[in-house]
Amino acid sequence: MSPGGALLLLALAGAARGQEAAAPALPLVLIMTPPPDAVVSGTTTVSANASAGAGVESVRFLLDGVELAPPLTAPPYTVVWNTTASGEGTHALAAVARDASGREATSRIVRVTTDNVPPVIAEVSSVGAGADGAYIRWTTSEPADSQVEYGMTEEYGESTPLSASKVLERGVALTGLASEALYHYRVRSRDAAGHPAVSADFVFATAEPPPSGAAAAQAAAAAAPAVAKAPQKFLTPALADGINDEAVFGPDAREVSIVDVRGRRVFRETSSGAPVKWDGKDSTGKVVPSGAYIAVITTQAGKRVYQTFAVVK
Repeated sequence: MSPGGALLLLALAGAARGQEAAAPALPLVLIMTPPPDAVVSGTTTVSANASAGAGVESVRFLLDGVELAPPLTAPPYTVVWNTTASGEGTHALAAVARDASGREATSRIVRVTTDNVPPVIAEVSSVGAGADGAYIRWTTSEPADSQVEYGMTEEYGESTPLSASKVLERGVALTGLASEALYHYRVRSRDAAGHPAVSADFVFATAEPPPSGAAAAQAAAAAAPAVAKAPQKFLTPALADGINDEAVFGPDAREVSIVDVRGRRVFRETSSGAPVKWDGKDSTGKVVPSGAYIAVITTQAGKRVYQTFAVVK
């Protein structure tokens, strides 16, 4: 090859490298909102930033690989996503940018969780009720925070501090309660998306404060003849077999009211001396549903006693 030919080849190679260096950059696209691992609900904004050396022709958004909306041809690259139509759970978001040369680039996938359903509260119970406190427990169908409202009426009036920890099972202590009192309570939980859930109304009774020393012995002796508690642990009125078919409250019971766990009274009777009997029926004569019930007993001396038992049909 002649020296002149070699120079020509070098010149052509140099021109090709110049054209290669001048080629426009590929599109670059990033999802800006929502952030990775976000919990979203209702309608939420999905946005992206995009650039390209040859100019951005369009940006389209993908939800689980399917177009979320028609392509956008000018900024801002933003769409509104109705998460209620996408189902609960984890979803993948991505954006695809196309430049004027027809070249496309896809953003990194952003995974988010949709949550449009409040938590379900279950297994609400009060345990360890003492003279001045009780422990309230419940579960939720998803991690949620915790709070208890309580008081001597269904208007409550007191509440525990909000515990922001998101858990499935929790227990909240109530302190500073009055002794020998019937308390109403309900529980509240809110999930990560802010959806609130509230339980039904429940009740528990606090115990009598324990006496101490010699006073304890005197109090026990004085109280012995005045106990007015139903001896049965279970009441089975539907069987009518003579075994626990009725609850009998001794002659010291001046008044007996029976309430269900929601605080609704199902029975009330007063007596001047004869034992008060309850056959498991409400004021309409219908046997009450199976479950736990609390008897609030006022003695002839005006003392209030509580008895918890179950109706089993």
